[in-house]
Amino acid sequence: MKYKKFRILFFLICLLLITNLVFAQEREPDEEIFLKAKTALYQKEWPEAIRNLERLISEFPRSPYIDNALYWLGYNLYRLSETEQKKKRRWP
Repeated sequence: MKYKKFRILFFLICLLLITNLVFAQEREPDEEIFLKAKTALYQKEWPEAIRNLERLISEFPRSPYIDNALYWLGYNLYRLSETEQKKKRRWP
């Protein structure tokens, strides 16, 4: 009897842990796009970051990431223009 209760309890705990792992890995689409943009930003891939941020802004206007997306979009545009200016100075 005690062994049977232990098995049931063990099974329920395992089921709960597996369920939590599955739901923890799922991200919202707006979060996914924002993370792609941030990854591109850290890799200094300015055009890719800009594309993802513009997509986030247009597809999810009420996202909690909008304020950050607008800030990082401005930053990326600045860095992209700075990079283009350096190229022009180096290779006129």
